[in-house]
Amino acid sequence: MLGVRRRLPVVAAVSLAAGLVMAGGRWAPAVNSVRPSPDATTAAAPALDVRTSAGGPTPPAPLPTPSLPPLDLLPAEPVPVGSEIDNGPPTVEDADGIVVHERLAPLVRTLLAEAEIAGIELEGTGYRDVAAQRRLRAANCPNPATSPAEECSPPTALPGTSFHESGLAIDFTSGGELITSREHPAHRWLAANARWTGLRVHPDEPWHWSYRR
Repeated sequence: MLGVRRRLPVVAAVSLAAGLVMAGGRWAPAVNSVRPSPDATTAAAPALDVRTSAGGPTPPAPLPTPSLPPLDLLPAEPVPVGSEIDNGPPTVEDADGIVVHERLAPLVRTLLAEAEIAGIELEGTGYRDVAAQRRLRAANCPNPATSPAEECSPPTALPGTSFHESGLAIDFTSGGELITSREHPAHRWLAANARWTGLRVHPDEPWHWSYRR
C-alpha cells in the first residue's frame, strides 16, 4: 500500500540472528552447520577387511586356474575330399607339428592345445603326397602295387585312395609311439574330445583319424 514503510518481518529477523553465533568477536557458522574439509571431494578408501588368527593375517584365497572352455562346433564349411591324383596337391598348413589341410589346421591346433592342458602327450603325422604313400607301401606291403591295405603292416592304403593325400587324415602318436590300443590314455582322450573337429577314428586303426563330412 502506498505511504506505508516496509519493514523486515520480525520472524525473518529472529531466524537470521539465530543462524549466527558470535565467537571471539567474529561471526561464525552455527554449531550444527557443516564446514567442508579439503578432502571432501575425495572418496574415502574402503577399509581393508583383514582377519587375523593366532598365526597372523589370513592369506587371500587363491585365484582359480584358467582353462579353455569346452568347445562344441564343426567346421564352417565342408572340407573338400579328394586325392592328390584327382585334384592336385591340396593347400596344407603346419598345425603345431602336424601338416594338414589349411581349413582343418585351426581345429587341430586347438585340439592339441586342449590335450596339452589335459596333460595328454599328443603328436602325429598328417599330409603326405602320392610319392610318400608309395614309399610307405614299399616298406609295409608284401606287394606294393596290389596288396590290399589290410595285408600291409601297419595297414597302408593304395596311392590315390588315402585321406592323407588330401591332408584330411592324421596318424596320432603319443610320446613318439603310434597309438595302437584303444585303452591308451591318449586314445581315450581323443575319443572323448575330438568329435567337434570332424575327425573320426578308423574302426580297425586306433591311431588313424580322418575328417568325415
